[in-house]
Formats: sequence, structure tokens, C-alpha cells
Amino acid sequence: MENKWLISICAGWQQKQSILNAKSLGFKVIAFDGDINAISGPLADLFFPIDIFNHTAIIKKIKQLEIIPTVAVSFISDLGMRSAGIINDYFKTDGMSEELSNKLTNKKLQRICWDALGEFNPEWASIKNSSMKELTSLSKKFNDKVVMVKPIDAAGSKGIFKINKLSVNDINLLKESLKYSRKGEIIIEEYINGREFSVESFWSNGNCNILAVSERIILHDKTASIIMTTNLTYEIDKIIKDATIKANLALGVRFGLTHTELIIDKNKKPFLLETAGRGGGFYVFDELVQKVTGEDYSKIFIKQLMKQELVENENKMREVTIKYFPSRLGVIKSISGFEEVNKITGIKAECFVKDGDSTNSCLSDADRIGYMLVWGKTREERDYLFKKANSLITIDYY
Repeated sequence: MENKWLISICAGWQQKQSILNAKSLGFKVIAFDGDINAISGPLADLFFPIDIFNHTAIIKKIKQLEIIPTVAVSFISDLGMRSAGIINDYFKTDGMSEELSNKLTNKKLQRICWDALGEFNPEWASIKNSSMKELTSLSKKFNDKVVMVKPIDAAGSKGIFKINKLSVNDINLLKESLKYSRKGEIIIEEYINGREFSVESFWSNGNCNILAVSERIILHDKTASIIMTTNLTYEIDKIIKDATIKANLALGVRFGLTHTELIIDKNKKPFLLETAGRGGGFYVFDELVQKVTGEDYSKIFIKQLMKQELVENENKMREVTIKYFPSRLGVIKSISGFEEVNKITGIKAECFVKDGDSTNSCLSDADRIGYMLVWGKTREERDYLFKKANSLITIDYY
């Protein structure tokens, strides 16, 4: 049988499970990552340390190998999605196109699509420079409202700032945010106070299966410190799911995985933050979704890419919480509890640092220094295990 080749754009730790699943299901995998020491590189059949943004070099290498890829994909990473789309277009695969990948990685394009729906958007604007003239105009536009400043195309909560009253005094914050945008553009949007949620979805033939709805506890208005499944009223659950489906369809999603973040304000009105064309990162897709549903949706997604028959079982709906340990500015004095909690059924935890390591303040998702994942058949069981794990794990600083 002729080999089916999957192109994995990125080969970091978040791609490990999907690359292994692709191989177990019969794909040959070629992985590309600018880091020659990328953790998942050795797991692929072929690995090349080529910058993931250099789609021209990646296409050239694929042609040199005389391989016709079945599909290119960027598992759990926004950064490689555009290159994957360009490769899919070049080789005429049925994978995500460059046009769709742009919409799923560009907050400005998403706002434009949702403006056309006439709902889900807060007041917003985008700028390509942070001149005094621009700031003066924007400060009048937002009229003393609290705003969030974000790069239009960054990931992992990088370059995000909350400003209580936009003025010309904030020019340095805007310049800092611009540094994180590859396109050199930022978006400024009205801050919405409310409950924040993330929604994991799987799409097939234009139909959406909502896999998990989780509430997000946000640290410093930037990065999630806790993500947990939660019991919602029928009304709120329907508002969240309806908004997610409408928002995804407006972007052109018809197959594959999406991760959507939104806020429900005090009037129960949904405001979308963003949608990504992938599973949620930092163990949301690989761990939380799998524990909630009892299914490995990485495998189901790969079967979809291979055009195999899809069999989705009824979700088991277990209760799950992920807690992330944020870094602090300082030096790690001692770490304890991780080995002990990993012996308890229903708890999984990992620390990414060791005694003596220096760490920075937590400014983005990348500054997390560990996590614990807790699950149970009921909320009471989950919460009991969470409390137990939380009491056993300590990370002390000098």
C-alpha cells in the first residue's frame, strides 16, 4: 500500500501525542521545527530543523524527497498553521487552506467576520503604529473605557495588556504589544467583565460536536490559572454553544478541531475573544478533553485527515480541573508533592523546573512552571481530589 505522508509543522512537546497517534494509525510523518533539538522531532519518520515560517524551504524539501503529502497540519500550535495552509494549497490536499488558517490565527480577521454577523464583538479597533495622533484618536473612540491591547497574530497570551483608561501615556505599552505581532499590528478592544469560558469542538461535514465547555480563572487578565468543567444552567450552556457554533461557521470552519474562548457578561450576553483551528494547548486537548469524553480526539482527528470512517462514542462527561502553577520572579528553593500525588488515582501532575532554577514573573502561558490535572466521575469527587492535591504540592522560593 502506498504510504500516506502527514506533514507536522512544529515538533515541540505539545505535538508528541498527535505525532505518535498519526504513526500508530498508519501515517508516515515528516516533522519540521526551527529547533534542532525539538522534543518530538525524533518521533517522526523524518525530521528537518527548518523554520516553521519558512514555507518555501519546507515545500522545497518535500519536493526533494519526491513525496506527495496527504495533508499538512499544525497540531496544537497557531504558529505553524499558516505554513500548513500554504503547503495544503500547494499540494492540493484536503487539509486546512491558507485562507482559513489566516482567519483562525488573526484576531482582526475574526473580528471582521463577527462584525458581519452583527453580534459577539465588543467595541474594537486595530492599528499598525502607536503614534500620538493614533492614540489621541483611539482614546476619544473608547471614551475612558477599560480596554485590552493584543497583537493580532500572537499566541500564548503574549503581548496582552489591560489599560484602565487609554491615553497618550500608554504609548510604550502599545509599542511593547506590537513587538509580538509578526504582521506589526495590534487590536484594541473594550474590556468585558464577566465569566470566561473555553469550548473544545470537533467538526465533521459542517456538523459540530461540542466536546467540553470549561470555565477559565484568569491571572493578571492574561493567562488562565485554572480551567475546569462546570455545571451550567440550560440557558447559559445554550448561549455558549450557540455562539461557538455561529462564530466557527462565520470563519468557514467545516471540519477538524477548534478551541473557542468567550466571555458571558452580567446580562448573559456572549462576547467572543478568539477561535483557534486546533485543540486547546497546555494539556486541554490532550488531557482535559480525553478525560471528559473518554475519547482520544487526536486519533479521531487523524482518522478524519486519512478519510477513514469516524466513530464517536457518547461523551462520558467526567468532571475535570487543570491548575497551572504560575512562575514568580526569583529562584526555586524547593519542590515537593508531585511524586506523591501522581500515586493517587484521578490526579496527574508535573513540574517543569527544579531546585535552584531562576524564574521570571508570569506574563504569558509560557511562564507556567507546572500543572496538576484532576478528574472524577462527579464534581464532588473531582473537588475532593483537587483539594488533596493542592494541599500536597508546594513550590517554595528563596
